Amino acid sequence: MEKVRIGLIGVGLDTYWRQFNGLLDKLIKYQTSIENRISTFDSVEVINVGMIDNIEKAHEAASILKKENIELLFLYISTYSLSSSLIPFVKKLSVPIIMLNLSPNSSIDYNKINSLGDRGAMTGEWLANCQACSVPEFSSIFNISKVKYDIISGYLDDEKAWEEINEWLVAVSIATGMKNNRLGVLGNYYGGMVDVYSDLALQSTVFGTHIEVLEMCELAEIRSKVTDEEVEQKVDEVDQKVDEVDQKVDDKVEDVEAQIPQDTITPDQVEEAIQDALDSYDGVSVLTAVLMSLGAALVSFGGAALLFFLKKK
Repeated sequence: MEKVRIGLIGVGLDTYWRQFNGLLDKLIKYQTSIENRISTFDSVEVINVGMIDNIEKAHEAASILKKENIELLFLYISTYSLSSSLIPFVKKLSVPIIMLNLSPNSSIDYNKINSLGDRGAMTGEWLANCQACSVPEFSSIFNISKVKYDIISGYLDDEKAWEEINEWLVAVSIATGMKNNRLGVLGNYYGGMVDVYSDLALQSTVFGTHIEVLEMCELAEIRSKVTDEEVEQKVDEVDQKVDEVDQKVDDKVEDVEAQIPQDTITPDQVEEAIQDALDSYDGVSVLTAVLMSLGAALVSFGGAALLFFLKKK
């Protein structure tokens, strides 16, 4: 399956770099850690265009991301940045933008800052923790531009924040899959059962699905061209998908079982322990990934079964 391309930019202000030694390197390190963690998501490819700290870089980066055909843009607010740097992305990209308001740590270490003794060094350290200061300014620009955006707040190792990030990655993977779908429609509805009627135009324009309206003679022609080798190849593909799902389920069951206390003896205690273990997991990235894989396997199996049935007929 082709991976979904996710854009990642960091934003800052080039004026700061010559004023505060080490600030840029520190912020780039934070951005790289975000890239590395997003890259662990199986179905995505991260296009990291680096630190955007002036309008020229913004135009160049927006052009690159447009060419790369990204489906979602993560905007890491590394420190204060001018909102004018966002305009090229607003104008050139038509994708949701997720602002990552992620500070380095769960709280600012004021004792460390106050102990530096140098006002310049103290200001530089404060700027490395200044992620939230640009959120209102950026939100205003997105509202004016009518751009879809969201804000994820927390810190770099905040699991709650990463749950939200994973939810966006799952959502964009599903949306991209729907956009690349081909759906065949055969036959007609039973007269009067209007609750099940579908609007094919709405389906296509909302999800991007390509719909083929088939006649029985067309399907028969397709059937006649299916070879035994193609049927066997599809069955093998289904087996592989099922094996992948089985392995994922087995792995997660083992992880959940490992969290169940050994002295659990009653059915109620077992159920409660399993629920606590599941609640402690990243439910989106675990369960949704399994369901998505299972859904893909079922779709593939349905196609293979139909081809096999038609061929044997």
